[in-house]
Amino acid sequence: MQNLNLFLNKNDALKIELINYILENDFNSYDMRHLEIEFSISDYMLKETIDSLNVDLRNQLCFEWLFIEKGMVYQQYRMTRYHLYKIAKYYFSLSPLKIILEQRIIIGDFPKYTVMQAEYGWSASYFFAQRNQLISLVEDDSSFTYIQFVYASFTYFDSVPEFSRLVHRVSDEIFKFLIEKKLIDKRRYQHEKLLIEICVSEIINNGDTLFDNMKNQTKLSIQTTQCLPKTILSLIGNSESNYLIVLLNMLDSFDFLNKSDHYSYANQKDMNQIHKIIYPLVSSFFTTFDVETIEELSMNIARYTQRFSMKSQWVFSLEGQVAISYFRDIFPSVVYFSETLVEQINKNGELIPSKYLNFYLFNIISIMYEEITIAKVDAVKINVSFSATELTNEMISSMLKNHINHASVSFIKNAKNADIYLSDTINDDVTGEQVIWKKPPIISDWKALGELIISIKQNGKKIF
Repeated sequence: MQNLNLFLNKNDALKIELINYILENDFNSYDMRHLEIEFSISDYMLKETIDSLNVDLRNQLCFEWLFIEKGMVYQQYRMTRYHLYKIAKYYFSLSPLKIILEQRIIIGDFPKYTVMQAEYGWSASYFFAQRNQLISLVEDDSSFTYIQFVYASFTYFDSVPEFSRLVHRVSDEIFKFLIEKKLIDKRRYQHEKLLIEICVSEIINNGDTLFDNMKNQTKLSIQTTQCLPKTILSLIGNSESNYLIVLLNMLDSFDFLNKSDHYSYANQKDMNQIHKIIYPLVSSFFTTFDVETIEELSMNIARYTQRFSMKSQWVFSLEGQVAISYFRDIFPSVVYFSETLVEQINKNGELIPSKYLNFYLFNIISIMYEEITIAKVDAVKINVSFSATELTNEMISSMLKNHINHASVSFIKNAKNADIYLSDTINDDVTGEQVIWKKPPIISDWKALGELIISIKQNGKKIF
């Protein structure tokens, strides 16, 4: 999978890497020598990078961030991810690759070097060097790939191409049609509309090529007998009946499609094979659910798994490396179960590539989340029993609910078999772990309680 920061020029990419490094480590100060080694740059280059970054931040966000004193780098402003993405968006707007890519999707082809020379002062050699670099990033010149690539790159940098009025008008009508048919959810309007606009622009500019790609594309998963209304087709200036198939397949690639009777999946046989593999596992994990619930959940997982196996790398570029450490802490049984599903699914061929495993696990957990919550998987019970009045116990329980963000943690009273006994007095009659607070808890007390909850979840997880 390509790193989309390759869009940025070398110096701007270095600034983004520096911001990321400091945000992830969050120390009070940084030794310049350490940073020089970390980024393989000279003392001069580090100073120039910090000075340039401060100028950019002052011009774009009205503050300076770093300063150097006696060989140490210090922060003078609380930088956040919001600021990182804002400055990355600014650097993207200056990228020559972005300029060429935007023209590619707006006019349907790469711009002529004479145009770029007139508008930006580029030499012929510079233009062709940038164009060739962009081509090497995309790796495939099909319209389907370019639609995904443009969507992934512009969304990653929170940007939108400057489409024509016609593209905006057609896209608005298509969006209304899809909402009316309940094919998409308007709560995700911004991202859905951008993807539709990119599709529409490519259809208008390269409709014939796009449909040739589609006929030769073995990974199209959507079938439909529906067509776009004639009013929309008249705006495009073409009566081609397959436009909706293109749109639905693209929306499906990025998980924007709602379940609907207006379309079907072409690879139902493959989904049924996956369903046959995972149904017994789902049934053995969610033992309290009825057959109908298990059947529906298993098919939802099978359907997503089949579609997941057909996604291109640009679908995953939006998310980058997905971390699931949080779920490993609060739902260890669920993560272990999901990994077991992958092992079984991949036995006859790798449908779930290892480099995208966390992305898949995250979405599978999302599909199962309602059932996980109902089944109280990896539940931990805390008996709150302080020696003061019952109002004290109510207050402590309320504080715990606000401070502990671990799922499936419940608070009970007068139970000797709770997982954790929380009190201000030791009780030798209880069977669970004891946490004793004789004075108001401090940060280390809250941390210790959180770690104990995770430990109990880990030790009690289901093994398959």
